[in-house]
Amino acid sequence: MNLETPEKLGFREALFHKHRFLRLWQRCGLRTALTIALQDRFGTGSFSIRPHGIPHPIRLRAGSSDSAVVVQIFDTRELAIDLPFAPRTIIDAGANTGISAIWFANAYPEASILAIEPDRENFALCQENTRPYPKIRCVNAALWHQAGKLVLENPGSLAWARRFEEREKSDPAPGVEVEAITMRQAIELSGGDPVDILKLDIEGAERELFRHEDGWMKQVRVLILELHEEASPGCEAALENVLSRSSYRRKQQGEKIVLFTV
Repeated sequence: MNLETPEKLGFREALFHKHRFLRLWQRCGLRTALTIALQDRFGTGSFSIRPHGIPHPIRLRAGSSDSAVVVQIFDTRELAIDLPFAPRTIIDAGANTGISAIWFANAYPEASILAIEPDRENFALCQENTRPYPKIRCVNAALWHQAGKLVLENPGSLAWARRFEEREKSDPAPGVEVEAITMRQAIELSGGDPVDILKLDIEGAERELFRHEDGWMKQVRVLILELHEEASPGCEAALENVLSRSSYRRKQQGEKIVLFTV
């Protein structure tokens, strides 16, 4: 039970937003930090930002989880890892609105990037944001352990937390469907074997990928992963079972787990 007064809670929240603003100012520039702060508080519709070092504008939706993704990627820099090689092939699974793919494209300009996003609204914005980057290819699909169709399980959730699952055979209700592809199909689409970097942020679907892992992890040199144990209990156990069969160097980076085979 939280026994803090509303005044203390309000102060903590204000302090958190102040620190986030200052970090964004440092990482992304004053204009970007001010735009995000004002639009998230007062804005409607969409707006554009251009963080330091990013040559093209990125469009975000006011009042959505889009600005939180910017903070994760450009402030906490969860994707910035030291590599002993220059990546040539990257798969960004759970690409959302393309912000992570854009970060990869600017960090590794020689790499070809496959951005996979199942949600239609996110995917449309992903296409728009990544259009200036010819080495990014966007695919509207969900990663799953077998090819087929999945249905949106939580349509009222924030844009970065939408989950797609198999429909129960006994459920006749209509729903938003998306094509499901396997990890091997994704690797084939990327044109890479091995895949130099695989980013997995797929809202619990990773549990099924690891439970049915059929050797595809041997084709991945670096895996950047966010587990969603609360949404899909058993994710951690499924991953540990796969890791017990192979040798990986492991590192925690923010909310991400980074696994190296190199």
